Amino acid sequence: RMLRGNREFALAAVKQNGMALQYAAPDLLRDREVVRQAMLNDVHALSMAHRDLREDPEFVMEGVKTRGAAMRYAVDGLRADKEFVLKALEE
Repeated sequence: RMLRGNREFALAAVKQNGMALQYAAPDLLRDREVVRQAMLNDVHALSMAHRDLREDPEFVMEGVKTRGAAMRYAVDGLRADKEFVLKALEE
């Protein structure tokens, strides 16, 4: 349990397997760098990120640049934002 909340351990784990994010402590699901590393390894890790990150257009766009499938994990408001979707399609 102690390792779940250890940021350095979480970073190392998600760099190896992005889906390891599912075992991280809740506060690490808000940590931009931990989630970014997980998402770069496996874009589906974005689905486990805190809503705050999935609402952040710039953060979600980082995932979209890696793999378009990241769009499915953005909050509904972003997916409904025509300007955001058009920008994502350009990437």
